[in-house]
Amino acid sequence: MNGLVGTLTALISSIVSVSGSVPAPQVATATCQPVGWSSAPVMDGSMFKGTAVVQCDYDGLGGGGLPQLDAYLVDRLKRQATQIFAGPLYSQKEGMPSTGFDFSMGLPFQGETVVIREDGWVATDSQSKLVCVMNSKGITATGNGQYLKKFDMRIEVTSLPSGKYRARLSASVQIQKPGLIPVNLFKTQVQQGVESAVNDYRDGLITEVENNT
Repeated sequence: MNGLVGTLTALISSIVSVSGSVPAPQVATATCQPVGWSSAPVMDGSMFKGTAVVQCDYDGLGGGGLPQLDAYLVDRLKRQATQIFAGPLYSQKEGMPSTGFDFSMGLPFQGETVVIREDGWVATDSQSKLVCVMNSKGITATGNGQYLKKFDMRIEVTSLPSGKYRARLSASVQIQKPGLIPVNLFKTQVQQGVESAVNDYRDGLITEVENNT
């Protein structure tokens, strides 16, 4: 059981790490809350479902505000793609102009390549709000990686009256319980594993947006 959860946690950590471009140094200026859950994780039949969230307030060090962060994140979507099927796609998302891509991301992991097909987009009003979304719509993997059925990420950045910015990261996962593993044990260990993976990524993400806002 620990081997399975450890493998899935490592896979999730690899996914969120490749979704960025910097290692995870310690955050010097941001103030972050502990990782929590938007609602209590549940077992839907044999499927673990939950959305882990973490929020940080930070100073924009890049000097270009949300327009700079928009350009950076759009470029990041392109850089992490192994293959782009469509895009850039221009539309309105959440009432804001957006740029998006239909792409796949190949992730070398434990001797195999995990392929994730995603819809990703970045939208901003250029002054008060930016949203970056990566929704998985297919995951191809073997071994223990096959139990990860869905992994979605959302980064929402808002400007604060103080001049700082608030970033909220949401990571939604669906993980299939294999075999005869007890449901409660599986749920507890997967929950802890997801929290660990998101917590490990938090500082790197905030450093990244801090330097590009």
